[in-house]
Amino acid sequence: MHNYFLIDIFFVIFFFYSLKLFKSKYLKLILIIFAYPIFSMMFMSYGMNPGRIVNTGMELYDPILIESKYLGFLAYCTFAFALFSVRNFQIEIQMYEGSKFVRTAVVLILIFCAVLAYPSVYHLSSSRFGFIKVFNPQVLFICFSVIALVIHNKKWSITKIVFSSILLMNILGGERVESVITLLLVLLSSEYTFLQRKTELIKKEKLNYGLLGILFILAIIGGAIRQKIPLFYSLEVFVQTIVSNVVFQSTAVDVIHVFYSGVYFFKIHGPQPFLLLNDLFSFIPMSDLGGPHSAYSFTKLCSLEINNVGGGLFFTAGYMAYGVIGMVAYTFLFGLLFANLISRKNEYGRLISLLFLVLIIRMLWYGLMYVCTPILFLSILYFCFFVLKLFNHRSQ
Repeated sequence: MHNYFLIDIFFVIFFFYSLKLFKSKYLKLILIIFAYPIFSMMFMSYGMNPGRIVNTGMELYDPILIESKYLGFLAYCTFAFALFSVRNFQIEIQMYEGSKFVRTAVVLILIFCAVLAYPSVYHLSSSRFGFIKVFNPQVLFICFSVIALVIHNKKWSITKIVFSSILLMNILGGERVESVITLLLVLLSSEYTFLQRKTELIKKEKLNYGLLGILFILAIIGGAIRQKIPLFYSLEVFVQTIVSNVVFQSTAVDVIHVFYSGVYFFKIHGPQPFLLLNDLFSFIPMSDLGGPHSAYSFTKLCSLEINNVGGGLFFTAGYMAYGVIGMVAYTFLFGLLFANLISRKNEYGRLISLLFLVLIIRMLWYGLMYVCTPILFLSILYFCFFVLKLFNHRSQ
């Protein structure tokens, strides 16, 4: 136990050192999101009660708790090492100065997509997600959220306030995964002239961490509302819910459960290399071969052994495919891909890297297959924009 504790201390030190090493606040955010479930696994290894896992398979995980935690340590270190080349790189959110008409049009499209994608948030249906099958309004909402980020400058405007309000309503309605990151990107990339004098006395980095903390609490409140927890019944219930979710946020617990079941599955059934095909097939629109419900999904395969509610740390696929070597290779390649994207100076590369930022929780906590369809759709939008810009240039 003494040696285990020393390794845990080393990881904690490495984590905070890596935060200091990376200059971009957005890269720091990615590292925090990557590490959060790993810290939760660390607390579980010391006997802390995670809640929901206890009823779905914790009795099976006792022999692998420590090993799984160290697999998480290794995955984080691999990912941080893959990003090392861009440690001094600064990511810029705004790319274009959109006119008032363009900003208004994009925000109106966002409102339309939000209502279709999350009808329960806006009290239009008891169904959590939209019922339209011709196209996926959630993908549209994500892509137009990226466009809205790109065309708004650092100053606050009516359209930016409306955009932020839509994201906040989604968060409080329980649809947090993309909206909380998008809203955080809006806040981190904006100017606060009314706080200018105060921020001269307060380090801007502390302000950024404060915004992250506020949004984290809002995400907890949104999750409690969706689960119908009587959060505001009393101050005691409110404080207990917030404190318990600081260590074991409900979504993080769910994806840790899938990772544990993936390790458990690998121990019993051995390598499952066909799982790596899921990311490839996910690029085929409306195909049953790719995505979270396909036969190649690690989440679905794990559910055959132990029931789960979906998701799963993305490197679970690499581990279940080829063990520790597969996990390290899978994580390292994703880190290299992301580093390559954010270091590109062309418009398309920057746009896709921003999409990765918006979807970072979805990718890290659910799987890389979730980014495939948004990449395709955003690429189509960019191509149309490029052709239109080229046509206008020639006509002039």
